[in-house]
This record gives sequence, C-alpha cells and structure tokens, in this order.
Amino acid sequence: MAKLLHHAVGHDQIAGTNPEFGTFANSVTKSKFRISAGHYEETFLVNSQLATTAIQNSGGDVEARWFSDGHNPDQWNRAFADNLMAVFPSKKAVEPTK
Repeated sequence: MAKLLHHAVGHDQIAGTNPEFGTFANSVTKSKFRISAGHYEETFLVNSQLATTAIQNSGGDVEARWFSDGHNPDQWNRAFADNLMAVFPSKKAVEPTK
C-alpha cells in the first residue's frame, strides 16, 4: 500500500497524471482497489484521498472508506472482514430437492 500511495501522489504527479496509472483504463481485467483510513490518521488520510483521486482519474476502480477513528486494530479487523465479504461473496444457499 505504501508503494502504491508513493506512486500515486509522489513527485508532483497528483490526480491521475502519473503515467503508471494509464494502464487501468486499457486493461482487460480492471484492478479494484479498496482503501480505508481514519479521520485521525491525518497524513495517511490525505495520502489515501489523493491516491483515490489519482486512481479514479486514471480509470481505475476504487472503493474508499473514511472512518471516525485513528490507527486502531479494531477498525483493521472490521475493514478486513468487510473486504473479505466484498471480494469473496457467499454463495447462495442451494435449496434441497423435493
């Protein structure tokens, strides 16, 4: 994640101007990014918001969540569970045959 944020917002290449993100719009299988940060993680929150904008402006698919917390393991566990359910949705229950 840190490397992604560095590439997304580093070296005056903000808001989708980074050529490394140019592949999102043209790829056959589009990458999906899931970013979350707490309002009390000031630097990480700003970098996450800039990365979200850069990815979106380059045609990437990103879901961003901002939560009212800081650098908190409880929030990580919840975000991890939410992400698992989104990436690996449960299969529909099979009805028994009659």
